[in-house]
Formats: sequence, structure tokens, C-alpha cells
Amino acid sequence: MEYIQRLPFILATFMAIIMGLISNIYGSSNNETYIRMAICMIIFFIIGMYLKNIILSIYHDIEAKKEKEEQEKQAELERLENEKNNINASNEQTQEKSGVDYTVGGTDEELPLGEDFTPLTVSEVINGNKQMKK
Repeated sequence: MEYIQRLPFILATFMAIIMGLISNIYGSSNNETYIRMAICMIIFFIIGMYLKNIILSIYHDIEAKKEKEEQEKQAELERLENEKNNINASNEQTQEKSGVDYTVGGTDEELPLGEDFTPLTVSEVINGNKQMKK
């Protein structure tokens, strides 16, 4: 950024030096060379200021665009987080409201599961198959 702030001076000085060398090569008088260099410095200083302003405005526009995109991303993340919280809250409410009782036949004391069941022995299966074939 420092070079951009110094751009008008650097451009004007560089072009004045070039103008002085060109005038000296063609053999102009010193007064004429100094006048050309001064005019060249003024013109290119103005051009440099114009370029500096253009470059700085582009830079500020880019920074503003980045900041805006960052704010949009932050807003999107907050919106998604709020939606997630709302979905979680609604799921909790539906679970509380459903009230479905998944137990079968009451409590364990009313229906002991192990006492009613008797395993079938292998010999009964074999004897049962022989009786069916007859």
C-alpha cells in the first residue's frame, strides 16, 4: 500500500528524468529542458493521482465485497443454526406429545415371560413327524 500512496511522486519523477534524458540527447538548451521536465512532472503527477485514486477505489470495493460476503456467510450460519434448533425443539415436543405406551400386557409382575414357555424336545418332533406320515 505504501507504493500506491507514493505512486504520483514516483511516476512524475521517473517521467521527468526520462524527459530530461531525451531533451539532453536531442541537444536542447538547459532552460528548455528544465521547463519540459517541470511540465512533465506536473502532468504525470496528476496522472499518478488519478491512477492512485482508481487503484484505491478498486481495493476498497474488493474489501467491502469480502466483508459483505463474510457477513452473508455468518448470517447463513446463524440461520442454519436457528433452523437446527427449531427442528430439535419440534422433535422433542413431538416425542413428548406422542405418549405411545410400548409395553405389552402391563408390568413384568402381571406377565412373567419365562413361566409360560416350554421348549419342544427333539424326540417329540421326530415322533410327531412319524405320526403325520402314517
